[in-house]
Amino acid sequence: MPIRVRFERPPLVFALGQVVMSDVLKMGSCVPDIQDELRKHGFPLYQQQDVNQVEIGPGREPSFQKQTRWVFRSEDQRDAVTLTSQGFVVQTSNYKGFEAFLATIAKVADAVWRATNVALCTRLGLRYIDLIGPREEASTLLDRSLLGLRQELVGGGMRTMMKRLEQVDATPVGGSLVMRVSETIDGAFLPPDLGPAPVLFEIERPPEAGEPSVLLDLDHFLQMQFPFEAQAVAERFETLHDILEERFFSVLTDDAYVAWGAPQVAS
Repeated sequence: MPIRVRFERPPLVFALGQVVMSDVLKMGSCVPDIQDELRKHGFPLYQQQDVNQVEIGPGREPSFQKQTRWVFRSEDQRDAVTLTSQGFVVQTSNYKGFEAFLATIAKVADAVWRATNVALCTRLGLRYIDLIGPREEASTLLDRSLLGLRQELVGGGMRTMMKRLEQVDATPVGGSLVMRVSETIDGAFLPPDLGPAPVLFEIERPPEAGEPSVLLDLDHFLQMQFPFEAQAVAERFETLHDILEERFFSVLTDDAYVAWGAPQVAS
């Protein structure tokens, strides 16, 4: 069993769950039914977006392809669902625990299946972004091996600057767990590939521009083809979460439990 701890002041700033499925070319005509369901589940705000995607391939010029996506947001805009013809992503900056997050994913999956009768799921992904804090503080909260060279080992008065560490591991369920530790000095609290996010943020201690801050980015995904059913999707997300959570706690120091106010630690 993974370690279960509920922090009083969690470092998590953004969470997303991704479901990729077989193409539904008529998704546009299914959106009204999906929207009617999602508004009942706390997503009353709706927006259609047309974006241009760049496709680059060997031996050919870059091409632009138009993609339509539909975004559903909660009233406070802290939660969002982004839908395309190839799947959906549930995103939140107001994470209230995995059980609540999984319940939302399952409701969205059920709404999509009822409207489209989509046949297959091909990829699931669960990703958490934690704002650990300023580099000096992060060095006491995370395993030091994640933060590069210790400052005192660099001579000549030079200051070490850890930019990015990435580790990819195969997991027992056939997935891949990517752990990224990166440093930002521009006041950002999301990795570049996730911005701009479709949700609003309320960060208690936002990083200041010029102050090196450390982000912990954990991404566990599974590429597997299976029948698209809300229950099957939920069960696989539980497995992804348990392995991801175990990795998260494995890189924390005892000081992290004190800093984030864990009421109890149980193995």
